[in-house]
Amino acid sequence: MIKSSEQGNGVYNQDLSPNSVIIEIGGVENRIDELYRTADLLGNVISEYYWQTVH
Repeated sequence: MIKSSEQGNGVYNQDLSPNSVIIEIGGVENRIDELYRTADLLGNVISEYYWQTVH
């Protein structure tokens, strides 16, 4: 999902590096335990992808 110009300028810190990614997790209706669970699972996915690509 990409934010439109009506939702802000869309420039955070990703303009500092051409290969950066911003991932937003959750929203105002999520509980903190849901955010932690999502971050944990996302970390596992990113780690697995990284280790598969470096070997």
